[in-house]
Amino acid sequence: MPGTYTVSITVSDGPCTGTASQTVLVPEATALAMGPAVVPNVFSPNGDGVNDCFAPVGLEDFADCYSLVVFDRWGVAVFHSGSPNACWKGVNDAGDALPDGVYYYLLTLGDVEYPGAVEVLR
Repeated sequence: MPGTYTVSITVSDGPCTGTASQTVLVPEATALAMGPAVVPNVFSPNGDGVNDCFAPVGLEDFADCYSLVVFDRWGVAVFHSGSPNACWKGVNDAGDALPDGVYYYLLTLGDVEYPGAVEVLR
């Protein structure tokens, strides 16, 4: 899990004892990368059957606490899913294709949020 942790070790050798501590920062991106999940940073929803859909892969175990919201550059939500099996096809709620560009997402797994960006490239 991301956060700041203090790691300590104590060594004893007869009457002598020593302790050493170190503070370690685990950033959010590292925490996600350590698991089996893969989050693409570009996809091409052009109907050719290859990379037509955006979704994190490998998060099926988080079905009970999963949320993915994709935003346009103005901060308007253009996609929302509560299922790791759903994917965004680069369209708005009306089904209209959105223009090429960078879109931002917020992936939530329980209490942990992973912000990121994905590019639509048709």
